[in-house]
Amino acid sequence: MRCNNLISVVSRAKAITKSDSLRKITLLLASSFTLFSLAVIAPSLPEIEYIFRSTPNVSILTRLLLTIPALAIAFSSPFIGFLIDKYQRKNLLQLVVIVYVVSGTAAIWIDNLLLLLISRFVLGISVGGLLTIVTTLIADYYNGSTRTRMAAAQFSVMVFAVAAGTAFSGVLADINWQLPFYMYFAALVLLPLISISITEPLSVNRKNEDNFELSTNSFPFLKTALIYSVAVITLLTTFMVPSQLPFLIYENKIGGAREAGFGIALFNLMAALVVLSFRRIWEFFSHISVLVCGYALLAAGYYLTATADSISQVFLGMTISGSGFAVVIPTFTVWIFDIVPKRYRGRAVGGVNMSVFLGTGLSPIYSQPIANWIGLSGAFYVSGIIQVSFIVCFALIGLKNFFSLRRI
Repeated sequence: MRCNNLISVVSRAKAITKSDSLRKITLLLASSFTLFSLAVIAPSLPEIEYIFRSTPNVSILTRLLLTIPALAIAFSSPFIGFLIDKYQRKNLLQLVVIVYVVSGTAAIWIDNLLLLLISRFVLGISVGGLLTIVTTLIADYYNGSTRTRMAAAQFSVMVFAVAAGTAFSGVLADINWQLPFYMYFAALVLLPLISISITEPLSVNRKNEDNFELSTNSFPFLKTALIYSVAVITLLTTFMVPSQLPFLIYENKIGGAREAGFGIALFNLMAALVVLSFRRIWEFFSHISVLVCGYALLAAGYYLTATADSISQVFLGMTISGSGFAVVIPTFTVWIFDIVPKRYRGRAVGGVNMSVFLGTGLSPIYSQPIANWIGLSGAFYVSGIIQVSFIVCFALIGLKNFFSLRRI
């Protein structure tokens, strides 16, 4: 009898473990379709600009195809957060996957640039929903070190997906500019996985939740404002890689869509590899030190890219700047965690995310006028100078802590 009970317990444990493994795979696979969706069409942009060359302001509009989803994410996130707290998350997740596929593949049958922009905005809303729901489910299902590992795995999967997807889309774009849009159909695999592995989490008890009033004595407004501002400017400059690198390569006659795709993929691949060792970096250096090093790598990579007369130099620039990007971006969130009281962290980190996606979405509006004025190489030069200015500013801010390994 005891033996049968033991076998039953072991079998049940194996079933739970198997179910949890499938759930983790589903959540991470869903995460891989988020940032991937923003950059996958980057290698097609020059051809899209040529196809719709008769459209007024085609240069700006073409680049907005890449970044307008980020603006949709930034502006829709608060509303989506309200919805997932009010309605069943599993049903909403299935809905946003369907919207994701329909809006992502719209370019296959749309022959108007403005309609294509609208479809990209809808895609951004679905991506915002996908990212918000999946991240919330990770927090619902897991605690402690398991939650931390899942969050780290989520970020790595997202960046690796961007790298692989952009490289593959570059190959497809060399054949036909519409082929990369077929990649959005791959998200359909999520629907059966969600049905099988995702269960509705238990409702969260909010009766004892802290009130939402901010106190000037407890909330570090100046420091968070600094972090938000720097995050916006950083993404304005770094999202030039997917939005402007293909045009730089074309302008300098050192490659085509395939090389552009691999260059963008290399940037993201290095970011994914470096972020895996991010915790070790924090064991030895302060926030300020990490930011100074990260911006130094970004500036060096941008200088190499701006002066490139061969595709190999562009690839080297992307390798170095991608490493800097991986160090800088997570620092904003880590710094927020350290300076903001626990009850304000969710809203504070939400501010970082909004800043990041605002910078991403507005990047072409920043970079294209500069490119029109002094060329694409000049635009990368200017962005590199901005990175250098951050090095100087953060070095001055952290001067009094220069010989200390403690975080400020």
